[in-house]
Amino acid sequence: MPKQAFDFVIVEQGGNLKQASLSSKDSKADSEENKQLLYKACGYKLSSTSKKSSLHSFELLHTFSRDSFPKEQRRNCGLVADDSSSETILLFGKKDGRAGSENKYEFPPPIDNDIFFGNLCLVKCVTTDKDDEHENHFMSLSVDEWTKHYEALFGGFDDCGEDDEEDTDVLEYISDKKKTKEGYLKDGFIVDDNEDDEDDYDEYAETELSDEEDFEFSDED
Repeated sequence: MPKQAFDFVIVEQGGNLKQASLSSKDSKADSEENKQLLYKACGYKLSSTSKKSSLHSFELLHTFSRDSFPKEQRRNCGLVADDSSSETILLFGKKDGRAGSENKYEFPPPIDNDIFFGNLCLVKCVTTDKDDEHENHFMSLSVDEWTKHYEALFGGFDDCGEDDEEDTDVLEYISDKKKTKEGYLKDGFIVDDNEDDEDDYDEYAETELSDEEDFEFSDED
């Protein structure tokens, strides 16, 4: 069987995303052979004497499927699903490790509170049902594509800049009489400097000196 080339994403320990690619003869993404390839691609050393023990801690950590997305995002989530097959994104890595080697990437729900260690990798697959068993076959996944999935898994991010622009547009249609000299809306909290002066004057004008307070004035220089 010829080798199949595919792209995937490495999630580095520091939280950065890195594009990578591999070629494999085994079409099953979660096979032992492909786990070894992904293991080495993540920067781990695999020796012949410790092959089994090394891969014991490197495993499939989570599967992002269409159902992983919020309901309002599923229709446009980018993962195709039908009765015979569905696209998924598999997360491989370690959930056990030494203190200080925790992966700093912030994963979306439902694994946003889980702790993983070292470098991890994200692989896109198409899952098919065959003889009552699931088989995962590689597809290519780019950093840009994962970033779009990432935002959708969080339910989408608001653009704060758009809100600022909307506020500016609203003030443009307000009469100058209803705005301060600085261009702010008179809402009872922001007032003109002149209004501040008048308020200060009235406040002190109405203040009465206590009868118990005596003030002495001197003619001396």
